[in-house]
Amino acid sequence: MKKVMFAGLVLALSAGNAVANCSSPLVADADDALSGQLITDTGNNTGREVHCTNSDLVELAQGVGDPVDPTRVVGDWAASSTDGTVTYNYDGGGSYTFTLHKDGSTYYFCSGGSVKASGALSGGSCAGAL
Repeated sequence: MKKVMFAGLVLALSAGNAVANCSSPLVADADDALSGQLITDTGNNTGREVHCTNSDLVELAQGVGDPVDPTRVVGDWAASSTDGTVTYNYDGGGSYTFTLHKDGSTYYFCSGGSVKASGALSGGSCAGAL
């Protein structure tokens, strides 16, 4: 079964660009930037999670109704509207807090001055999630 995307993203460090990307402009209103948005991992383009407006975090996986890897709620998320922080809490354990930065169309999730994950945002739907 597919693992939670963000946990995989956290392991996919981009050491060469870490300082430059974390010094990119802070997205102060992380809540507005992420709410209702699908993030696609730019590292390997396999992780896809939607930041539902009700604070659910939905992994698209193989899709609604897939018997093995369905679209499902995997936890919740919360973000600041003033300081660029976002926190992810995953069902079954794991909580991660990042500052959100943006360079071009890529968003960088930073912790301790290093990029822990990066991705592109697009409109997402939480409909049909288990």
